[in-house]
Amino acid sequence: MRGAAIGPVLADSGLGEPVLAVIRSVCAKARLSRAEKRDVARELVEHFHAGIERGETAEALIAEFGDPHAAGKLIARAVRRKRGPVRRAFMHAKRGVYALAGLLLVIYLGLFARFMLGSPSPSRDYVSELAQRAEAIPESDRAWPLYLEAARRTTDAPPSLLDYEHDQDATREYAAAHPGVLELIRSASERPHIGYPVRTSPDPELARINALRTGTVIERAADGADPDDDAAYNDTLIGVLLENIGEMRLHARLLEADADLAMGQGDTARFVSDTEAMIGIAEQFGRARTIIEQLVGWAIASDASRIVRRAIEASPGAFDDAQLRRLQRAMETRDAARKPVDLSLERLLFEDMVQRIYTDNGSGNGHLTRSGVRTFTELMDFGGGQGLLDDPTLRFLAGPASLVVTADRAELTAKYDEIMLSLDAYMRLPYWEEPAVHPDVELERMHTQQRFRYPLITTLMPALANLRTQQAITRQRMDGAVLAVALERHRMREGSYPTRLVARELEVPADALIDQMTGHTLVYSVSNDGLGYTLYSLGMDLDDDGGVPMLGGEDAVRARIPPSYLEAMSQHERAKIDGDWVLFPLPTENDPVPE
Repeated sequence: MRGAAIGPVLADSGLGEPVLAVIRSVCAKARLSRAEKRDVARELVEHFHAGIERGETAEALIAEFGDPHAAGKLIARAVRRKRGPVRRAFMHAKRGVYALAGLLLVIYLGLFARFMLGSPSPSRDYVSELAQRAEAIPESDRAWPLYLEAARRTTDAPPSLLDYEHDQDATREYAAAHPGVLELIRSASERPHIGYPVRTSPDPELARINALRTGTVIERAADGADPDDDAAYNDTLIGVLLENIGEMRLHARLLEADADLAMGQGDTARFVSDTEAMIGIAEQFGRARTIIEQLVGWAIASDASRIVRRAIEASPGAFDDAQLRRLQRAMETRDAARKPVDLSLERLLFEDMVQRIYTDNGSGNGHLTRSGVRTFTELMDFGGGQGLLDDPTLRFLAGPASLVVTADRAELTAKYDEIMLSLDAYMRLPYWEEPAVHPDVELERMHTQQRFRYPLITTLMPALANLRTQQAITRQRMDGAVLAVALERHRMREGSYPTRLVARELEVPADALIDQMTGHTLVYSVSNDGLGYTLYSLGMDLDDDGGVPMLGGEDAVRARIPPSYLEAMSQHERAKIDGDWVLFPLPTENDPVPE
């Protein structure tokens, strides 16, 4: 192919092969464009034809011509001098492009070798550390053995009890038929820790119990392994299973159902025990370190607060003072929503992922690796062909570029530490106070503008705005229940409700009077006869609607809307959140929740 540019010219020349060989050598040595080489070849053909027409032999002409290589250099130099400025600039640019392409290829090959040859070297076994902490809890402090025994005794539980939207009538019937199970659950709720073992593989005992409940068959491979077990999660912190959550949620439902039955039967002592047990389960979840467990704990605490308020409203005077004190003490001292959100496990999870994705140079830095990207893809369960990480071939080819685009280990860790500091401050901020810069907005900006720079952060960072809202809502519900109990105690002592809320007189913490939406005191209005009252927060729209509940009641309450956002909302949008968050008496459950 080297002579392709001058081939047609030589083929039509009629010259002998020795002369043609000289012309080829000259053109090959002259580093010119194809068109310029054709022009040089035509001139050399004319030169040799002219000599032959003068009667000279080809051999003599070749000898007279001299070294073809030296001649090629001289001819190329002369041709380049004749080029115009545009042509010279183009040729320089062309050479520059070739040089740049070569340089990029060398850099890519270097990055490719670095990407392919580097390998993570995890140095810390986070799963074992957590397992050792769980095992260090004294047996007498672990609630899980009792919960597990309760699970063994409820293998006949109907599938409807396992659904989130469970059949309440069926739950009450089942609770009534299993008093021994409820006693086990109450005993378990009194222990300080859940004590569920740290596992990255399914619990065979729970699998057997759930199979009996649902009538399914547990399939096992020939070697006894679980066919659904994902090896990618083995020994990783993100793979730790929380199978106890569903079981304990079921136990809380049974307690709530039994409390409802107890009130119907006038057994207030049992109602108090069931409610204390629900609050105990919520507190156990609150002491856990995963966000999902803390959220579940808040949900159970919210359920407990609701049944307390409903019972006092429906049956005033049914409880004696000692029982009311027990309820009040339980809600004040075991309120999981009052404790700061624990993000320590989120940090450990991040650190565990970093050590499995990056190399470690021993000084806190390192780079991404091929095996690390594959691990990240598998653990995060990317799939469906929706992006670069889904295709192994694209990951293979684009991987070296990630060493340039994606932050190295030190930069990533520093950025994560910076974000976690701001998030910790944000989570400790009173709910009614707005931060100068909302962390979720910053994370969203990072997700859209820097997701390739910090993919691990944008993937693992939880949505803390929702977390903070759920904590505030739960706390408001619990405070509402505490005040309902304290006000009932006052009515029983004095014969009527107080005219105003005074923490000292009601024997409640001062912060129990705070409206989480505004930071001011909850609105309290006593009826003219002093035998009834309304207690409410201003709700999402932050204005006083005189105790008229918002559409959908308490379940419709969502995030607090800042005043600046309220001003920008349309009348239709504001109508959806119009009304107050009435804590007592509870609005009718038939009020629809707005879409």
